[in-house]
Amino acid sequence: MDRQRTPRPRFCPQVETLEDRCCPSVSVLFGNTLVVTGDANANTVVINDAGNGSVSASIDGSAPVGGTAIKNVIVNTKGGDDSVTYNLNGTATSRLNLAIDLGAFQDTAANKNSATFDFHGNTISSPYLNIGVLGTKGTDTVTATLGAITDSYVTLVAYLGDGNDTFDATVNGNIDGYGLAIAAFGGNGTDTLGTHINGDIAPGTYVGVLLDGGAGDDPITFDYTGQVNGTLYFAALGGAGNDTINANITANSGSTGAIAAAVAGGDNDDNLTLKVNTTSGDTVKVNALLDGGAGTDTGTHTSNVISNAENDTVV
Repeated sequence: MDRQRTPRPRFCPQVETLEDRCCPSVSVLFGNTLVVTGDANANTVVINDAGNGSVSASIDGSAPVGGTAIKNVIVNTKGGDDSVTYNLNGTATSRLNLAIDLGAFQDTAANKNSATFDFHGNTISSPYLNIGVLGTKGTDTVTATLGAITDSYVTLVAYLGDGNDTFDATVNGNIDGYGLAIAAFGGNGTDTLGTHINGDIAPGTYVGVLLDGGAGDDPITFDYTGQVNGTLYFAALGGAGNDTINANITANSGSTGAIAAAVAGGDNDDNLTLKVNTTSGDTVKVNALLDGGAGTDTGTHTSNVISNAENDTVV
């Protein structure tokens, strides 16, 4: 006798996507690393550094969490319109690595983020201070105001990514011993990049600044005023687009060091200025180049600058 089998229902396992339930948090790892994690919403992060290893952070108004021997601070704000503020509240004597991700892999072009570094006029005299910022596809603004630097290696690097971004760094104070490096990379979009240094560079001290606009019509500004007895390196790269670059370097009387400066417009029609002002009789060495690149470029420069711009003016 034939029996008809009743087919059994088939079980198909499925995975249901849940909403992101990650909560903003601040934690300390290994006693020396402060970790701040945001979420998909708008986050506000505040970091306070006493300068001696005592560092704390809060997110969205939470109670501060920190430690007394912090050497690393890692911030990932993830999605949303986020802001990060770092305050140096005393002389920096303890080394610190500060890494900030404003949501490079979560944000869209609609997001707006900011990172602010305020040293409140305090001197940096730690063995080193390294600051790195990773921007997003949106609009990012990075602002830094530093004081004097003594016997310290200081680096500030920002990769801003796509979008119309702003980078502005100011140093008010002498730089004495070891060195300072500042670099900003604009990526695609109309990026506004600027660095301003007011202070002497001591013998044996190196200062380097690189401002790279990337693709887009980028305004780039660099100003230096002080006595150059060490070495000052500066380069501005416009990249593709109609860029405007203004670089003004003034080596005060008594300078005995060296200046190497380059302004490169890249493709398209650029408006470029490179002025290196020195005092007659000083022994400071100057090597400076203004390179228009492809396109019809306008160059304005002092007589100690080599230029190949199509529309060239010596001032």
